[in-house]
Amino acid sequence: MDNIHGKPFAMTFDFELDEKLTTDLATHIGLIDTSICKDTFGEFKAYWVGQPNRWHTLYQWHLKYVQQLKRKRTTFSSKQNTVVGYQSVPRAENAANLVTDENTKALLNRYKQ
Repeated sequence: MDNIHGKPFAMTFDFELDEKLTTDLATHIGLIDTSICKDTFGEFKAYWVGQPNRWHTLYQWHLKYVQQLKRKRTTFSSKQNTVVGYQSVPRAENAANLVTDENTKALLNRYKQ
């Protein structure tokens, strides 16, 4: 692997993660599942390719990805949330003002897969 703290570069579609560096960083920030998620990595690259003015070192790109992975894995596994459609929202007992009206329920049932 090249010098991980070397010259900064912009994200490209052909960028690939180093599995060992990713696993090491994920372990250090407390992720239990340190595996690389292809969907999350694809979203990560797509977002950062659209930010060509952002340049980071190899280490920084890996750290950014691992931090995003941690946010996703801890946010969606929270027991304080429930899924409505495709969105994670606070459970009704934690958000008394959250009401799903009958029209929304009908739409969700109609387009349920």
